[in-house]
Amino acid sequence: MTSESSDGLNFRFTFNDNQDPTDANNIAASHVNAFYVANTVHDVAYRYGFTEDAFNFQFSNLGRGGGNAKGGDGVLLSVQDLSGVNNANFATPPDGQSGICRMFIWNLTSMRY
Repeated sequence: MTSESSDGLNFRFTFNDNQDPTDANNIAASHVNAFYVANTVHDVAYRYGFTEDAFNFQFSNLGRGGGNAKGGDGVLLSVQDLSGVNNANFATPPDGQSGICRMFIWNLTSMRY
């Protein structure tokens, strides 16, 4: 969880690649970026049919649950997760249970094309 950078629900943090990824400011920047990207992906997927009726991940179905769809299952997102490196994973349990997305720190520095 990341605290506001200033009052008024401001979450403005700049990633500094001259600092270690685990620097507190870099972690805060990573949290904010991951939150933004995950919510954008959710909103785009929603437009293409990944709705409450299709058992999407949301803490609240806002009264649009339909059928057997359950709420209370927002995605739990972990950035710079220490349980691995150079990878990421996403667990998708049954509806009503939170999805878990873990993104690890990358320590590979060479790119191969």
